[in-house]
Amino acid sequence: MFKIIVPLLGAYLFKKFRILSAKDSKIFINYILYFALPFISFRTSYSIGLKPEVFKIACVAWIGILTMIGIGYISGKLLKLKSADLRTWLLVVSFGNTAFLGYPYNFTFFGEEGLNFAILYDTLGSFIIVITIGLFIATGKISLKVIFSFPAFWTLILGFLLRGQELPYFVKDVINFISPSILPVIIFAIGLIFEFHQIYYNLNKAILALILKIFVMSFITYFIARIIGISGLPLKVAVLQASMPTMIFSTVLALKYDLNYHLTISCVSLGIILSLFTTSLIVYLTDFLLKIF
Repeated sequence: MFKIIVPLLGAYLFKKFRILSAKDSKIFINYILYFALPFISFRTSYSIGLKPEVFKIACVAWIGILTMIGIGYISGKLLKLKSADLRTWLLVVSFGNTAFLGYPYNFTFFGEEGLNFAILYDTLGSFIIVITIGLFIATGKISLKVIFSFPAFWTLILGFLLRGQELPYFVKDVINFISPSILPVIIFAIGLIFEFHQIYYNLNKAILALILKIFVMSFITYFIARIIGISGLPLKVAVLQASMPTMIFSTVLALKYDLNYHLTISCVSLGIILSLFTTSLIVYLTDFLLKIF
């Protein structure tokens, strides 16, 4: 946990002392999305291959997110949310920070193998739903261009296709050199955009949204995974990924499409803080449930 706090706090202090600014986070995020993530996506699919667990993890992510969209719609109606506020609510309760928080947390708790399953959950599961249904919620339309222009999507497929083929040493050396950089850079980027005062906007709704996103979705995912037949480490990773708080991308969508960005910022900021404590609790509860069910 300390290794997560250090780059997070370091970036926050860099911003406070004006060495870097929140705008600089875009450089680090682009490095992650368009450079480091394609390498680690390739390594993941190349090393794991097309095992049954791969499809099961993707299905768990899809079913879990779709279920939360339904719960979000019902709860949003009960809260009498309308139009832009309702669409924002669906985003913050349904889509989690499965990359920027999910990767480092899964690596911390479950090591390299756990990180591989976390990437599968994010890339084949969460990412596809975000750029289809997530964009539809935000904009009212689906863009296939976004899917096919995302480098990590193609390198993931390439890794599956080359599974079993011996790679040249220099290729493996480059992949193994670049891949580990993604984790500290992710946390550093989050630290640059984090602000304590942002939490107070729509605080009550943010707390309710995060209860649904962190706890309700993780328990739903646990039972979905058991029904589908996932067990062991893949199950633990799926549940931990499902418990990740509101995705950072929800704020990007809210700002771009005139949604309630104050709510997304509150959920993202508060979620980052809560995740320092809830992740350990979710891992403990998952182990407990595995012993009794």
